[in-house]
Amino acid sequence: MLTNPGRYGVWVRGGLIAPVLGAFGWTLLAQDRGAQPTTANPSPITTNQAGKMKATKPSDKEIVLTGRFAAPRQAVFDALTQSKHLVHWLKTTNMALVGCEVDARVGGTLRYVFQRPSGRKLEVRGAYTAFDPPRRFEYTETYDFTPLTVLVTTALDEEDGKTIFKQTLRYASKQERDDDFEPVSTSANEVYPNLARYLAQGAR
Repeated sequence: MLTNPGRYGVWVRGGLIAPVLGAFGWTLLAQDRGAQPTTANPSPITTNQAGKMKATKPSDKEIVLTGRFAAPRQAVFDALTQSKHLVHWLKTTNMALVGCEVDARVGGTLRYVFQRPSGRKLEVRGAYTAFDPPRRFEYTETYDFTPLTVLVTTALDEEDGKTIFKQTLRYASKQERDDDFEPVSTSANEVYPNLARYLAQGAR
């Protein structure tokens, strides 16, 4: 069970949730799940490994998530940036996505509202600074309960019809990055397998 509530009393930050929630989402989801972090070798892709993420610390202020999806890059890009797809996979057993608004373009914004079983709602907002389908997108992520800001950059490459995923979360300080590393790793390995399963079903 994760016991450190972080400096704000909850697991704060995480883009996905960081490709999608960046800093907040991952940490918040880790708190609710009470799970332990997992990592996986991203190659080769099997049914059990699809969507599994490896978390690393390439610099003092960054977390990088890498993994693979058994789907074309365009399908993955769309699933990460379109509301009609996000509502199907961006959730966990103990956290529901009850609001999802995305205007995916440079200068556009995103807004996710998550609700716990207790009824408490938490809001994540983002402002796109780069949008290059189906290769890359970037946004700054902010939250309704803390002044923190995280820069989330997602890059996708394609190899033999499969997608190589890389997401970089950049923090203002090493301490913020260190506080988030374990919960980011944990929650990424719950949420992104949801995406892999959704893609396998045809990403309706």
